[in-house]
Amino acid sequence: MYFNACHTEDISISNATIMKNKDPGTISCQIQFFIKNTPMKSLFLLILFPMLLSGCLGLSPASRTTHAGDIAAKSGLVRTDITAPPFVLAQWARFTDPTKPIHLYIEGDGAAWLSRREPSLNPTPSDPVALRLAAADGSPNVVYIARPCQFVPLKTPRNDCSVRDWTSDRFSPRVMGAYQAALDQISRQYKNNITPSVHASASQSTSPFQGEEKHGFHIIGYSGGGYIALMMAGTRPDVISVRTVAGNIDNNAFTTFHRVSPMPHTAPLSPYFQILSRVPQRHFIGEQDPQVPRDIAAAYRASLPSDRCITIDQIPSIDHHRGWVQQWPSLLDQSVGCEK
Repeated sequence: MYFNACHTEDISISNATIMKNKDPGTISCQIQFFIKNTPMKSLFLLILFPMLLSGCLGLSPASRTTHAGDIAAKSGLVRTDITAPPFVLAQWARFTDPTKPIHLYIEGDGAAWLSRREPSLNPTPSDPVALRLAAADGSPNVVYIARPCQFVPLKTPRNDCSVRDWTSDRFSPRVMGAYQAALDQISRQYKNNITPSVHASASQSTSPFQGEEKHGFHIIGYSGGGYIALMMAGTRPDVISVRTVAGNIDNNAFTTFHRVSPMPHTAPLSPYFQILSRVPQRHFIGEQDPQVPRDIAAAYRASLPSDRCITIDQIPSIDHHRGWVQQWPSLLDQSVGCEK
C-alpha cells in the first residue's frame, strides 16, 4: 500500500520509510512511509498512524501559541495583535528606534492541510519559521505578523475565520485587505511613511538594505508569506525592499508544479508587475527544497518587464524548513538593490 505525496508546512508524507526529523529548537517534523500489503496494515492505519500523525502535529493550537510566545520572548518581541478586518492578526514586535525602517516578517501557510484533500481544523504552525527568522534579526524595529487564523481563536466578533482563509482563499483580496489594514496601522503608529520616489529611483546600494535612510518597510516573507510580501510591495509606496525565504512568489507556477487545483480567488500580482520590477528584492531558495523549487522564482522573474532589481539565490544544503534560521544573519546581511 502506498500513500501519495501530500504536504503542509508541518507535515510531508511520501513513499519512503518512517522518519522523524527535528531542528534544534523546533517542534515540527516530517513523516515519510511505505506500508506493505500485509495483515499488519490495518493495525497501522487504525492505531499507529494516528499516533504518529498526532506526534508530528505535536501540540494543540494553544500549546503551539505558547511555544511561539517563548520564541518571541527570547528576542524581546512582545505580542500586540492587530485588528485588521475581517481578521485579528497575531503580531509580535520590538521597536527601539522609531526613526528607522521596520523589518516586517510574514509567516508561511502553517498547518493548512492534513493531506492533499483534507484541510486542517487550525492552521497554527508548530514550527513558525518566519517568527524564528524575526527572532534572529537584531535590527532595531522588527515586526512579525502571522497569517489569518494562526495563533488566535478562530471565531470571535472581531475574527471571522473559515477554512477557506487558510486553504483555497489564502491569497484572496479579503486576506490582502487585512494586511493592508495592518500595515496602515503600523505605519501610522510609528510614522514610517515613504514617498513613491523610492521605487522610481532605486539603484544599487552598498548597504544591505536599499534606502536604509528612508522610513518604511523591509518585508521578509516565508513560503506563502512571500506572495503576500510581493502584493504589499506592488500596492504600497512605503515598501522599501522585499526578501523571500522558500517563497511561493508565483502561485500559478506553484499550483502547476504540484498539479493541484488553481486558486481562482487569488489576488493576481500581474497588475503590479511594472511597479514590482522597480522594487529591490532578493529571493532565497533552498537547494534541497522539493516544495518551492527555483523554477517558481524563475517563473516570477520572467513575468516582469525588467529583472534589474531581482536577485535569486539558491542556498546549498537547505530544504523548505531546515537550515534557514542558522544562516539567516548572514543572508540578511546580503545587499538588496537594483542594477543601474
